[in-house]
Amino acid sequence: MQQHPLIAVPNYINVEASGFGAGDINSELQSVVDSYSALKPTKLIAFAKDAAGGVFIKKRRQENLEDAFNGTEIFRVVDANCTQITDLCSGPNLGCNISSWKPVKSGAIFLRDVGGNEAPDLWEGMVDSQSVWTFHRLITNDNPKTKCSGICVSKNELMLVFTWNKRDCKCGDVYTWTRATPTASWKDTNPILAYQASGGMIHPFAFIENTRVLFGEAFSASRMDLHSCDVKEDGTIDFPIRTIEYPGTLYRKEVTFETLETSETDPDVIYIATNAYSDVFALAEVNIRTQNVRHITTPGNTHGASFPSPWDVEHIAMISDTMILFCLNEGGQSGSYLFDTSTWSILRQLDTPLGVISNIIVDKTANRVSYAINSPSHPSLLFNFDVLALESTPFPSALPTTCEGKSNSPSVSNDPELITYTSFDGTKISAYLHRPPNPPSKPTPVLLYIHGGPASQYRPYYLPGNHSLSMRYLTNEMGITCIAPNIRGSTGYGTAFMESDDRLKRQDALKDIEALVHWVCGQSDKYDGSRVGIMGRSYGGWAVLASMVFYPGLFRCGLATCGISNYLTFFENTGPWRAEHRRKEYGDERDPVEREFLEKISPMLHADKIVAPLYLAIGENDTRVPLGEAVQMAQVVREKGKTVWLLVGKKEGHVFEQKSVQDFHAVAQASFLKKFLMDANFNSNL
Repeated sequence: MQQHPLIAVPNYINVEASGFGAGDINSELQSVVDSYSALKPTKLIAFAKDAAGGVFIKKRRQENLEDAFNGTEIFRVVDANCTQITDLCSGPNLGCNISSWKPVKSGAIFLRDVGGNEAPDLWEGMVDSQSVWTFHRLITNDNPKTKCSGICVSKNELMLVFTWNKRDCKCGDVYTWTRATPTASWKDTNPILAYQASGGMIHPFAFIENTRVLFGEAFSASRMDLHSCDVKEDGTIDFPIRTIEYPGTLYRKEVTFETLETSETDPDVIYIATNAYSDVFALAEVNIRTQNVRHITTPGNTHGASFPSPWDVEHIAMISDTMILFCLNEGGQSGSYLFDTSTWSILRQLDTPLGVISNIIVDKTANRVSYAINSPSHPSLLFNFDVLALESTPFPSALPTTCEGKSNSPSVSNDPELITYTSFDGTKISAYLHRPPNPPSKPTPVLLYIHGGPASQYRPYYLPGNHSLSMRYLTNEMGITCIAPNIRGSTGYGTAFMESDDRLKRQDALKDIEALVHWVCGQSDKYDGSRVGIMGRSYGGWAVLASMVFYPGLFRCGLATCGISNYLTFFENTGPWRAEHRRKEYGDERDPVEREFLEKISPMLHADKIVAPLYLAIGENDTRVPLGEAVQMAQVVREKGKTVWLLVGKKEGHVFEQKSVQDFHAVAQASFLKKFLMDANFNSNL
């Protein structure tokens, strides 16, 4: 059997490939693909709290835009000026990633991982009166199985709360860290182990005043408990920990919540999006002392909600003492509403373009809110909202909407159409359909895109699921019709739908994909049923591989990024903090019945059924879906004599961050599709 070792790809830093090389890449595609994929998102982080003010954002370093050593850094925007703050993810630090940036008066507290391993260290940034920053690690995780997470800072900025799985890699304990003054460094003192978790991962959410902390303890996608505890000045917790109940619920079930905000005027009041009272995440006001509940969006007539809605609430922002800005996930796109707690009524709906509000930040001192919209035509439409005037305006021009300084991304835009189709058991499945902009003269090839999660959702983003290849490129340039279904297990359609693929019901999700292909083939005047490809990442990558195993005659080719190939090796090698959480979703490999089922649905164990060409991509340091999942799949499929392209991103994790890896991933996928999907004469069964 011919071996296919991983070989470094010339001109692309930190990219290795096997089974294909430069000769398989269509060089003419590179510039066209770049014109779409070069448009990268700018992430709003938070308003600064130090004297220099402004807004912190996260985006790729700008100088020498073509330099592949440019990483994604933190910048400060003040008026029309944009200044780089960090230089911790570029040059020799390429592959590192900053997350959870929390501004304080002395600078910022944040996390930074190495090589995409999602096992971040805790860092501190100190800024002086001349706006000069210095950075240092507060905690270094030498063990790749340990990580810091969940940063929360008290209102007086004297106490830091975070989680760390140093004691037991399978769960995160709560640590507190105090400092003498708001301008002192936390490195002058030491953290305290304040609470040992019994299981699950802890997520600190908010301080109430300076002495009480709210934190969630996640056990699965269906259950996250909300706890409250009082913290003493020395950082120790005043036991017992109190679990917050949801008063007035009519039955017991596993309950979780999406997000929460604390009241500006009453320390006992929180506003929370929870599924405790309905099948969806509904917004309610809960008094955690009196146990009184007032409902805002809970559907139905039972709870007397002010604005009942069948959709999930996904963002809550307290933008003044009496005003809440919240977002509804309305079939995948965002609807944004202002709610007045003093009159207990909706003030107005914000007029926003098609897309998804990805972040909301608030500056109460200036009565200002900023938010970002990820749309099908642009990944970062940024706006300011004046709380007093109730008006939105575009963000300052310091942030270009061009392709990282290049010309604008091609302007041909065709917003996706929201459709539904019927699956094998009568269940209605929602999907976004992206058509070529001009009516084709003959039936088009079709590419299905399966999102990750599975407790997630395909939404009308610019680049779906951090994929490097834009839907607009596929439709505009290649003439492919792209369909992205939200198969059972997706969020956005209620808890029952989200749980309808759990454990032994996993194959029902694959049957949703099969039903979509039959829907496509039933419209032969529009779509070429002989040329259907399937693409996905993470859980969607597994769905690609499994679909090619269970329905080999339906697909011309498949592209799987970071996909599970064998559930048994996945549980052996995934991050220890994830394994138990994933067992609640996928099944428990320690149980004989569920182990047998997991073997049945593990694509690598049935690779002989795959007949179509396969594209695989994965990060070298992926802790969620480890590198071996793709490598072993490639080896087994090649042993069967089938075509496999394998890409490995060096110093990358579950999400590709480096420009060179993203660029090559995009053009390699485009070349793969051009060769194996677009060629009407290619026969995958040969």
